Amino acid sequence: MHRFAHRTELLSDSPSSPLSAPRSSFISLSLRTLVGATALSALASIVGMSPALAEGASGQTIGLTCVVCHGAQGRGTMSIPALAGRNADQTYAALLAYKNGSRPATVMDRHAKAYSDEELRAVSDYFASLPAK
Repeated sequence: MHRFAHRTELLSDSPSSPLSAPRSSFISLSLRTLVGATALSALASIVGMSPALAEGASGQTIGLTCVVCHGAQGRGTMSIPALAGRNADQTYAALLAYKNGSRPATVMDRHAKAYSDEELRAVSDYFASLPAK
């Protein structure tokens, strides 16, 4: 039978702790990660690049949020259109129209506004690269 550690045990400095690193190491690592991510986002803003793309997010990574409604690998559902295999320029134009409000939508306008134009282009290219249904 496995013994699952309580989260306070994971951070304890006791020698019986399931993890060998002391609590201060976890805090230090978290702080370094936070500072690094903040610096990367600031640098991306200065050069005009989206923070998500600067951190290495690809169209595929961004597209993971789309599959909730558009189905596995963007293949669509009975009521939601497929994205896979669709022309990248058409998808990009539709996403920009949702973003600027010129195309009416129930939720797509809110989704599109959350991404930069570069991210919308990346996700459009990703879905265009997938085989159609």
